[in-house]
This record gives sequence, structure tokens and C-alpha cells, in this order.
Amino acid sequence: MIASGFHIPLRDASVDGTVCVRLTHHLPTEAEREQLVRELLRVSRRFLIMSFFDYDSPKNTLRRLSRPFNRKPPKLTMKVGELQRLAQDCGARLVGSPALSLIGSGHRYALMVKDKV
Repeated sequence: MIASGFHIPLRDASVDGTVCVRLTHHLPTEAEREQLVRELLRVSRRFLIMSFFDYDSPKNTLRRLSRPFNRKPPKLTMKVGELQRLAQDCGARLVGSPALSLIGSGHRYALMVKDKV
């Protein structure tokens, strides 16, 4: 099957869970990142495991502070609070969002769980 992550050709809650790793930080707009998370939660009956680049990470904070002195484009990020809101909007809860590394990476994993099975 070839499909878009924005329009997964599955019924609501048709799979136990979904996993999406190292994709969201490549999506150019906040709306697209949000749409992807909503679609993954739509097809998931129980859980979503995903990674995201954390806006508030030390690595991203340093990148934002050094921005006037370099030409690196800003990272495409998400905030933990944003994921909590998305999870709640979709009938799930954000159980945890551990950092991949405290200083070496701005990436985090998120586990969202739907309590009603």
C-alpha cells in the first residue's frame, strides 16, 4: 500500500497502535505536523509512539540564540504542551515524552495512550 500520512486509508481505530519516528521535524508547517498526529491517533485504537524535535530543548535553545550569527535555518519543532493538547483533542493522553539525549539531541519520544479501548 502506498498512502499519505495525512490521509491513511484505514478506518478509525483500526490498528492497535502507530509508530512515527523522525518525520515530524521534516514537515514545513505547524498545521501539517498537527494533521499528521491527528491522523495517526485517528487510526490508532490504543497508542501512538512518535518522535519530535522539542522547541524547548537545550539544543534548540542554543540554535535559536546563535541564529543571528549563522545561516542555519530554524528547526521545525513541536512543544510538549502542544502534544498534550493534540492528544486530549483526539481522546488520548500524553503519558510521557522523554528526551533522546539531554544535551546531544533535541529529539524526544512521545507516548500517547487512549484509555477507552
